[in-house]
Amino acid sequence: MDLFFDYAWVLFFVVTTVNGLKFRRRALRAAEQNPGSKDELDKLIRGWFLYANIPWVVMAVGELSGMTRTVFDYFTPRSLNPAVLAFHASIIVIWILSAYWIYFNDGAESLARNWAIFGSSQWDKNDRGTSPAMIKVMLALMITGGCAALSMMWFSEIPVPQP
Repeated sequence: MDLFFDYAWVLFFVVTTVNGLKFRRRALRAAEQNPGSKDELDKLIRGWFLYANIPWVVMAVGELSGMTRTVFDYFTPRSLNPAVLAFHASIIVIWILSAYWIYFNDGAESLARNWAIFGSSQWDKNDRGTSPAMIKVMLALMITGGCAALSMMWFSEIPVPQP
């Protein structure tokens, strides 16, 4: 079990990459139906592979360099461990870039146009959740939840299992 906690970043990276491959497969099918959307779909998929894996790469560097011992170290940013701080900073930077893209560029519109590549859900069947306004609301809720989680990590005493 220690192996899992020592290398949890591998699982996170694999899951993120497998999801990206599924999105890519759906994007290729969508581009066949609408060739004019190929560039936009390629941009979305490249963005997923790049930005969604940044935290796991940062975590891997921390683990492999010996700066952190286990995935649980990342729950205690108050330790001021540079690897943990870099991990948290990478997430905050991704949130800022996401908010900029969604709210001030065409991110919400792009996602709304291409919502189907991200999977089939009840929202898709009812044609809800795909408008740019709903995407903006969803991002605001996700960032709010993430800020609450980060605040708990910074201001609460979280017991961390010792290896």
